[in-house]
Amino acid sequence: MGRPDFRGPRDWKLGTWNCRSLNFDGSDRILSNELRVRGLEVVALQEVCWTGKDHREYGDYTMYWSGGNTRELGTAFIVLGEMSKRVIGWWPVNDRMCRLRIKGRFFNLSIINVHSPHMGSDADDKDAFYELLDREYRKCPKHDVKIVIGDLNAQVGQEEEFRPVIGRFSAHQQTNENGLRLIDFATSRNMAIRSTFFQHTSLYKYTWRSPNDTETQIDHVLIDGRHFSDIIDVRTYRGADIDSDHYLVVAKLRQRLSEVNKIRYRRPQRYNLERLKDPEVATQSARELEAALPDEGELAEASLEACW
Repeated sequence: MGRPDFRGPRDWKLGTWNCRSLNFDGSDRILSNELRVRGLEVVALQEVCWTGKDHREYGDYTMYWSGGNTRELGTAFIVLGEMSKRVIGWWPVNDRMCRLRIKGRFFNLSIINVHSPHMGSDADDKDAFYELLDREYRKCPKHDVKIVIGDLNAQVGQEEEFRPVIGRFSAHQQTNENGLRLIDFATSRNMAIRSTFFQHTSLYKYTWRSPNDTETQIDHVLIDGRHFSDIIDVRTYRGADIDSDHYLVVAKLRQRLSEVNKIRYRRPQRYNLERLKDPEVATQSARELEAALPDEGELAEASLEACW
């Protein structure tokens, strides 16, 4: 019945990947192998093309998916290794959105996996998507580290007027219409589009290859401003292959995570209050309590931090 064992800060990898279907034989095994060799622990997936909403354990990884009635779209999380034991909540929303909660030491993490409508979609569909995203964001506990990650179908530029919501190292110079919607959402929720803050070559910024072989950055990682510095890098990994036109995007985080597999229930200490009815016991307890408390002079001289 020892105390919960919490490790100090450590780096871990959170990814996002539009995999363009996991509907072929062995797809989940191929996917998990690609992620495992790169040290990924949690990955948000888009276009898995699975129906329904469920979760299932497969050996050393767990899949949580949120699909529709047909084998189109569909979002999911794959959680690998020991990180599976830190999952404390899972909420399927629809085929474009789902949410996962992970146990931390000081702050838990709420991660929203999203797949935004593309540029040519109806404005009403885009409005409905961001209204739903805002509702899901507001459901996240107040003190959680809040991350929005996925295929946002949005090009974000380098315009100074949008800083500090965006950084100086986006792959693009100008923000497109979908990018403006993303910036509006991030601004309203005091978030930063962290995928635009790290200086890499274009090779490690572009996230999608179009049919005519032009490349763009449309998959992003956002984090709430209070925990801005928790993400220490974002880049793409081109070697990962699951027959998709999107590249794997990886965010490296530095946080304190709980070793939840070592946490045990500790029964609260029970006190025999009946003994306080004995005058001698009550007097002795009062003396011990008085001796343990600092006097008024010590409190007056102590700093607020020391008193706390």
